[in-house]
Amino acid sequence: MAAVVKPEPIRLRSSARADRQVAVILDPSNMYQRRIIRGIAEYVQQHAHWRLFIEPATADMVPDPRTWRGDGVIAYFGERRTEEFVAKSRVPAVSIERGLRATPRQVPVVATDNEAIGRLAAAHFLANGLSHLAYCGATVPSAYWCEPRAAAFAAAAHEAGATFSRFGQRQRIARDWPAALAALAEWIAALPPQTGVLAVNDARARHVVEACGLAGRRVPDDVAVLGVDNDEL
Repeated sequence: MAAVVKPEPIRLRSSARADRQVAVILDPSNMYQRRIIRGIAEYVQQHAHWRLFIEPATADMVPDPRTWRGDGVIAYFGERRTEEFVAKSRVPAVSIERGLRATPRQVPVVATDNEAIGRLAAAHFLANGLSHLAYCGATVPSAYWCEPRAAAFAAAAHEAGATFSRFGQRQRIARDWPAALAALAEWIAALPPQTGVLAVNDARARHVVEACGLAGRRVPDDVAVLGVDNDEL
């Protein structure tokens, strides 16, 4: 008859270190925010004793403040729930960018240098011999990062004596893609040959490339296109 072996009870190891509970309220489906999550994870692996709360579903990203007992929050303040959670948790918080909503004054912000993006883009085009620069802005008015990039890009172009053009038409792309693409293609067709176009982000850069095809412009021979965010897609 086989002997019955009783399993030993599981005992959690006690650790001298105190692990910090950190809620990371960022959207993994967003390329920029996913890269930030990756950076946080790399920091934790090398330097910190943190346990990260990360959820991919938007509805579950914000923990329940009644049950979550954490030590800190890293968040993108894109909606009211995030702001309310930070206020109720009463733990240190850091905001990634300013978000679509106003970040509370007591919350430090780590933000993109949008002016530097505009200047670097202009310098890149100018260094490659392009004397005609153009900017394609955001499709929604709430994109606060659009204007600083455009202003710095335009200023650098004017300082270098380059011509400058801007496409500022805002449209709901998903609702009327043919009309939006046609308007963008018409703008591109009127640009001088060998123009460098800075798109406000990589999603907008895809629109520009599609519009170049519709306008019969070759990329990058006729129109050089530069996006922002390093979106792998």
